[in-house]
Amino acid sequence: MMRYGKIEGVDKPISRIILGGSSGCFWQGQNCDELLDFAFASGVNTFDTARGYNKSEAVLGDWLERRGLRDKVVIQTKGALHGLLGNNRVKEKCIRADLQKSLTALKLPYVDVYLLHRDNPKTDVGWIVELLNEFRAEGKIKAFGGSNWHHTRIEQVNEYAYKHNLKPFTVSQPQFSLAEVKRWAWIGCLSVSGPKNADAQDWYARTGLPLTAFSSLGGGFFSGRIKSDDVENTKRNLSSAMRKMFLSDDNIERLKRTERIAKERGYTPAQIALAWLLNGKINVFPIVGSSRIESLEKNIQALDISLTQEELSYINLEREEY
Repeated sequence: MMRYGKIEGVDKPISRIILGGSSGCFWQGQNCDELLDFAFASGVNTFDTARGYNKSEAVLGDWLERRGLRDKVVIQTKGALHGLLGNNRVKEKCIRADLQKSLTALKLPYVDVYLLHRDNPKTDVGWIVELLNEFRAEGKIKAFGGSNWHHTRIEQVNEYAYKHNLKPFTVSQPQFSLAEVKRWAWIGCLSVSGPKNADAQDWYARTGLPLTAFSSLGGGFFSGRIKSDDVENTKRNLSSAMRKMFLSDDNIERLKRTERIAKERGYTPAQIALAWLLNGKINVFPIVGSSRIESLEKNIQALDISLTQEELSYINLEREEY
């Protein structure tokens, strides 16, 4: 059964599982009505997309228009994605243009959650907070935050907001999964996965800031397509970018342990990997990129799985048995 949480500034509940629109039929601009209808009927009321996801926003916009569900769903989209060569787009002109293009593609007067897709740490946060508050006052966005923003930068943003009686960031979207990122395939991304990011994890656990996690299954590493005992023959099921990011000895060991518990408990590795996130201390909303109804259904079922602290630690290589 679906569970829900809250993002400050959004007047609707946020489904604990979010359907992502970064690949598959969304990216290609195909009709995704069957998948979207199933998601909504299953309690998924929150959908993640971005200006940089090719035709994804238009697919969602067309579905919302046909179904008349605007008041019942939460749309999270993103703008200010850096260019392919890393050129900075965290600029007022780019942010304004991207938001307007998103609203047009989605066929909406406002989005529930608006995220800046990348950060420029050299940029002063003041004008960013003021601009996003302007959008909110105009009714174009409800809540806002950053995707791939370091938690110390979010602290700077919110300190400025509180000092100037403005609304702060109330949501963040870094990469977060059981799989640790080895090295990035894309410019400007940020992960809070793995022991090297323990300080960020502690910060999210302490503050309770909602974290809508992208690549929550390690870009498909825990999807079930990769087998820990036959990595060489199954790694072709990962894209070259995902192999670069997630294919490592430690992640293979995590997968092996996840497979063990999945087999013992009667679940899939993907379900256990999602349960690892959901049973932790962080206020996390995993984004799943399911393109098939069967996969999405199983991902939703992960909400019902309870893992012990010993199992959580074992899966994450913190102990040898459980």
